[in-house]
Amino acid sequence: MPVPNYATPVEVYAGDGWAQTFRFKSNETTPEDLSAWIDWKSQWRAGTRTVDLAVDTSHAVAGEITVRATGAQTREMGGDGIADIQAVETVDDDPRTFVRFRTAWRNDVTR
Repeated sequence: MPVPNYATPVEVYAGDGWAQTFRFKSNETTPEDLSAWIDWKSQWRAGTRTVDLAVDTSHAVAGEITVRATGAQTREMGGDGIADIQAVETVDDDPRTFVRFRTAWRNDVTR
């Protein structure tokens, strides 16, 4: 299964906490129930810099997964990057990458 790419870069502002929710559907209108997936992970990357993002699965049954970074983490990013969201299915223990996305990083004005 090809990994979907989220086309629009997600804006990240240095020093501010950040969150992005992704909604997955099993067809055009029905949310995909993601409750059978465990070990959710998301990591942001740019060159050798990496930031592990928090993954909120509290709305997985409704097909919603949210990734978050603290203000310190968004400052640490220091530039544009890429990230993805992965999990493991409890049924067959196979990993799946749900989406890849780009980030557009903006430095804060107040420091």
